[in-house]
Amino acid sequence: MGNVFRELGNGGRIFKNEGAFAPDYIPQEIMEREKEVKELAFALRPISEKRRPQSIVVYGAPGTGKTCTVKHVLRELSDYTSRCFIVYLNCWNYPSRFSILSKIAEKVGIFVPRRGVAVDEVWAELVGVLKQTEKVPVIVLDEADVVAGDEQGIFYDLIRIKENEGIDVEVIAITNRGEMLAQLDTRIRSSLLQSFMEFKRYTPAELKEIVRGRAKLGLFPGAYSEEVIGVCSGFGAKNGGDARIALNLLWLAGRNAEKEGRNEIIVDDVETVKGGVLKSLKKEKIESLGELDRKIIKIIQEGGEGLKSGEIYGEIGKNERTVRLHLGKLESMGLIESVFSGKGGGRTRVFKIRR
Repeated sequence: MGNVFRELGNGGRIFKNEGAFAPDYIPQEIMEREKEVKELAFALRPISEKRRPQSIVVYGAPGTGKTCTVKHVLRELSDYTSRCFIVYLNCWNYPSRFSILSKIAEKVGIFVPRRGVAVDEVWAELVGVLKQTEKVPVIVLDEADVVAGDEQGIFYDLIRIKENEGIDVEVIAITNRGEMLAQLDTRIRSSLLQSFMEFKRYTPAELKEIVRGRAKLGLFPGAYSEEVIGVCSGFGAKNGGDARIALNLLWLAGRNAEKEGRNEIIVDDVETVKGGVLKSLKKEKIESLGELDRKIIKIIQEGGEGLKSGEIYGEIGKNERTVRLHLGKLESMGLIESVFSGKGGGRTRVFKIRR
């Protein structure tokens, strides 16, 4: 029996840069977000001019280019001025005040043991170091709505650090949920309302331009057709105007064409991998959930055709506000959906798993 890898042969002539389809790929040009790029740059420009920067809340549905655009602008900012340093945190990995402060402290050279140190000690040491540096920290809190309950005080700490400690800090909070602010403590909400930037869902035409542009970067000429671009972008448009879905579909279709030994992606490749795209994205989201979110998902699944919000609160055994925050997050992730049941004052929300 021969070597299976030799039998497979080379990868063919589909991908010239497969990395262009990676989730963390940041292109040199951000398509269909020119207005948002300029608005972000305007808010950050004071850093290079030794003026106070403007903190920002960036919100919009998944796959609307929020993180990609922010990272692109911050890369441009770092090229333009040496007066800043970037701290990017995905709050799925850093959901608490302590973990966020510890990561920022690590960025400025402070070692923080995982145990035995109070949050206030970390804060005091961090403030001391930041007062000695001339650089402005630009702190990006991606998936900011994951930070819940008392942990949300971190927003107040960072945004009011200028008034309380005399230190300039730029905070960019990214969230899928525009209603996140309404659920914050009043003093935190007033601090965050410096700039509120919405990323609207991509239109079908915008998605087609994005997919076409990424295909030029990642695929060989002749490895795809306009029809394939249209099917991929159309699928993304039907699933919430999500560019990630459209691009992931094109990448997997390319892999399928490779597997079949062809040098061109055809529509049949796209149709073959469609189901797998949504399934893998859903699995990825569920695997990233914390214990409470998993518990809520399980309870709703067991509820069959729908479970009233009050029934969920009773099953969880935590305060209503906390559970409501988590339900909103799960709905924004596309894992559950809700409808209103009843009329007038008796209306209540009924939740079920999104198919």
